[in-house]
Amino acid sequence: GGSKASVIISLVDCVVANDALRQDSISVTNKQPVGWFIDYLATKGRFRYAFTSEGVGCRQWVTDTLKLLADEGEISSAESDSARHALAHTWPGGCAAGPAVGTYF
Repeated sequence: GGSKASVIISLVDCVVANDALRQDSISVTNKQPVGWFIDYLATKGRFRYAFTSEGVGCRQWVTDTLKLLADEGEISSAESDSARHALAHTWPGGCAAGPAVGTYF
């Protein structure tokens, strides 16, 4: 496969970057601690993902993870659907461009 990435979890000063072109909020439903999400994603193999040989694929990973968490009932299904729809486009302009697909291993 392609290149591997590291998941970095950290506290940030702002939720959305000042230069963001679009944002979609996702509500959690069960108020699980951050550690629960890390453990859950690890047990579902979400940290075993390779980008394409061109080094892209993060939108697909986010799309898959949003669906996984919505199906589990941990985030709002409607908000997950909206965000996944937005991820199937490029910004600015909202041009349809499905995510590049990496590989789970």
